[in-house]
Amino acid sequence: MSDALEGEAWVWVGDRFVPADVVAIQASKAAHLTPYLHTLPPDFQEFVPFMLELGVKQRFDARDYST
Repeated sequence: MSDALEGEAWVWVGDRFVPADVVAIQASKAAHLTPYLHTLPPDFQEFVPFMLELGVKQRFDARDYST
């Protein structure tokens, strides 16, 4: 199992770990996209520079909503 996850960035979103590329620091509150897209939990906002290094996005773009 650990071999399969090696090199992948995962982020805790409050109730599960998800790939970093489906997490954004800011997202529209009107859009409820769980389990597909997630907003970085408030507890992790102080780690924004680290999260960006992991692959978390500043905000989602049209491509994220269409795939």
